[in-house]
This record gives sequence, structure tokens and C-alpha cells, in this order.
Amino acid sequence: TATPEDVDRIVGDALRPVALGVGILYAIFTAAHLLLLTPPSSIVMAAAAGVTGVFNFGVYRYLSGRRLPRGWSQQLAVLILIGVLTNALLHLSLTAQAMQTTNLMITVLGSGMLLMSRRWMALLVGIAVVGWGATALVFWNGPDWIHFGFALLSSCVVAALVHEARLRFVQRFLEMRGQQRSQRHALRERETSFAAIVDRNDDAILVLDRVGHVLYENPSAQALRARHPDLLDGVFEVQA
Repeated sequence: TATPEDVDRIVGDALRPVALGVGILYAIFTAAHLLLLTPPSSIVMAAAAGVTGVFNFGVYRYLSGRRLPRGWSQQLAVLILIGVLTNALLHLSLTAQAMQTTNLMITVLGSGMLLMSRRWMALLVGIAVVGWGATALVFWNGPDWIHFGFALLSSCVVAALVHEARLRFVQRFLEMRGQQRSQRHALRERETSFAAIVDRNDDAILVLDRVGHVLYENPSAQALRARHPDLLDGVFEVQA
């Protein structure tokens, strides 16, 4: 069974490259907003993207050469995703363009691939859907909003399925790894027990190869062969 420590470690191992990638992406977005949008939207979006980029670069820097305290990985992943969602919703509301819903769709799909908690996943999906719904009610001006609404719904369903499949895969993988460890432990115990029985046996016990070379002998066999060095002479004949 996957323990909270297992889940925390899995998410934590992914956070550093995720933070670096998101930081680089939002550094590009900062410049793109200033170049492509018109004031005041350009200023607002550039500021939001800049803060998101700096935050993620800070996370990347913090995780360089150190690990998060136990139990923090999921929460930090959620903070990163909420920052991305905030930018997407802000962009959607400032441009009033239904096609900007694609930013939300991508973020929701990314949440399903990164998070390892149904509760946090539900929170992120809820923020995306409620935020989109509130924006759509204000700026609804045509069939595009219906189209992208269903597209967002489809993204949420796909993200939920991917998330559930990932959880089950990790759960099964950890169960199999635990079973393998248990089997190896049991095998070592049986080997130790068998060796103890053989070593303490008063009878001489030898393990020989096909031509009579001694591969193993217990203490009783060693004592017997010490008294009778020619004990195995003539027992085996090597065939040409």
C-alpha cells in the first residue's frame, strides 16, 4: 500500500524539473504579454506572469541540493498549479476570448499528471470550472463559449481518468515492490535456517560438482576428510 511518505517522495522528485519548466515558460510569457497585449492588460498579465516565474525559479533554487520537509510536496505542487490557474483565469477575463479556455484545459490536464491526491485534484478542477463559469457568465457573447465549455469539461474528465490511472499504477507498483522485498527477506531467512541446520548436523554433508570437486562441506565433513584424505578417491571418474 502506498504510504503518505511514498506519495510525498514521488511528487517531490517531480517538483524541481516542473518548477524549472514553469519558470522558463512564464519568463517567456512575461515578455510576450508586454509585446502582444495592449495596456492595461499587458501590464497586469506581465506582472502576474513575472511573479509566477520568479516563484517557480525560487522553488527550483530551493530544491537544488535539498529535499522538502516531509509532507510538503503535495502542497507545494498545488501552489504551483494555483499560480498557473490564476494566470489562465486572469488572461481569460482580461481578453474576454473563449479560446483562452485552452490555458485552463492544459493546466487541468497537467494537474492530473502531477498530483497524487484525489482531494487536491478535485480542488484544482473545482477552481478551474468555477472560475471559467464566472468569467463566461460575464463575457458570454456567442457559441464559442459553449464549444470551449464542453472542451473544458472533456479536459476535466480526461485529467480525472489520467489521475486515477496514475494513482492505481503507483499503488500496484508499490505493492509489487513490497512483495518482492518480503520474498527476498523470506528467502534469506530460509537460506540462513538451512545453513544453520546443515552446519550443525553431525552427519557429513558435501556438495560436489559432476567431476567430484567439493563445492561445499559442513564442519562434520571437513573433520571426516581431515581424518581420511582419500575418502573420495575413485568415487568419480572423469570421462574423456
